[in-house]
Amino acid sequence: MASTYGLPEIARMLDTNRQNIYSIAARGSFELIRVGRHNRATKDSFEKWYQSQTRYQLAEDRQERS
Repeated sequence: MASTYGLPEIARMLDTNRQNIYSIAARGSFELIRVGRHNRATKDSFEKWYQSQTRYQLAEDRQERS
C-alpha cells in the first residue's frame, strides 16, 4: 500500500479540506484506485499532478520559500 495516498492524507499534506481533494480527483487530475470502499491516489500520478500545478504546496515546499 506504500505506493498510494489516501485522499484525506493528500488534504493534510496540502493543508486543504478533503472536499477540494475529492473535487480535484473527480476531474481526473490523478489516477485513483479503489481499495475496499476507499479511493486512493497512486503516488506517481499525484506527484506528476503536483509538479504540473501551482495552486497547492506541500508544507515542506512552503517552508523552503519562506
